[in-house]
Amino acid sequence: MPERFRLTSLRPAKCSIYAKGEKCTVAVPRVLKYESDGICMFLLRNFLAEVSKPNLDFSAPFDFICDSPDHPCGGLFRVEPMEAPGEVTGVRHKETAEPAAINTAVRMSYMKVLLRNPFFGPLPIPSLAQIAARLEARNFTSHEKILTAGEPGRHFYIILSGECEIVEVDKGGNEKVIVTLDEGKCFGEMSILTGDPVSTTVRAKADVATLHLSKEEFDHILDRNPSLYRHFLKLLASRLRTTNRQMIEELERGVTGKLSMITLPELAQALAASGRTGTLHLYWRDKQGIIVFSNGQIYDSKAEQLAGEEAFYRMMSWVDGNFKFSQGEVATDRKVPMDTMGLLMEGMRRQDETKLHPPPGQ
Repeated sequence: MPERFRLTSLRPAKCSIYAKGEKCTVAVPRVLKYESDGICMFLLRNFLAEVSKPNLDFSAPFDFICDSPDHPCGGLFRVEPMEAPGEVTGVRHKETAEPAAINTAVRMSYMKVLLRNPFFGPLPIPSLAQIAARLEARNFTSHEKILTAGEPGRHFYIILSGECEIVEVDKGGNEKVIVTLDEGKCFGEMSILTGDPVSTTVRAKADVATLHLSKEEFDHILDRNPSLYRHFLKLLASRLRTTNRQMIEELERGVTGKLSMITLPELAQALAASGRTGTLHLYWRDKQGIIVFSNGQIYDSKAEQLAGEEAFYRMMSWVDGNFKFSQGEVATDRKVPMDTMGLLMEGMRRQDETKLHPPPGQ
């Protein structure tokens, strides 16, 4: 009889421990905590009784129902015999196939990487062990793209060795390196946390080795661990506050930016949240516009011979122009009675309406 088995829940029935697709790894006669989604002593007892029966065929996966007179659970599990840590014998069940469990030494090395990472380092050891068990190694060759701006976020990456470049790509396809990430740095975390598309393109500077965690595995861990979910929500909020603060500092210095990198609604939100006073200049194709802020509220706006709210709504459609913020007192009476968030909400409603019912000829 093999010494190790992986049990995957196919039908939870009355089971309160394992949801469909979750697993338990048994190294007879104990459950491996850090390679399992939960521990049920009834499951362990009933399973050990089952595999102790004579004439069982362990050459391939088989099904097992966790049931006994004193614990009528009825949960159905797919059992995969394992010859050694991480090796599953026979043909794996198509619907429940999962990556083989990594061995203890590899998992410990992954945990050390997580402990040094500011994204995961504050987590307790049991939580890190769960994440380490789901990490996968992947190598990339020189200049190979790892993430592409605009695509859905599917993985979070940690650099084990080598360097990666975050690049900005213009309309002509020309690339400009914004920053270089070295060993221990991570990327891709914001998109799998928020569900938003990837914001920047990342490529390997030379050959690079990484660990990655898929969005599906990450969501699975969060579903099972509410405390982790709260941790990452706090981290996300902190990142957003830092980003807003850095952006405001750049704006105060009069730095020109691109609307393709940060949209007008995002700019307006940041200026409103920080209570800024000054003039935001926008440039799109051969058109120009201004939005006047006073203590974070929009007092006036002008664009394309329009003024007030209608000018602001028109500029919300400018998606690839440039902007510059000039800090300082403004001498104008308030021409826009609606508050900034109200303007943004109405502007987004109008954009959605236009998408659903485009004007004739578009």
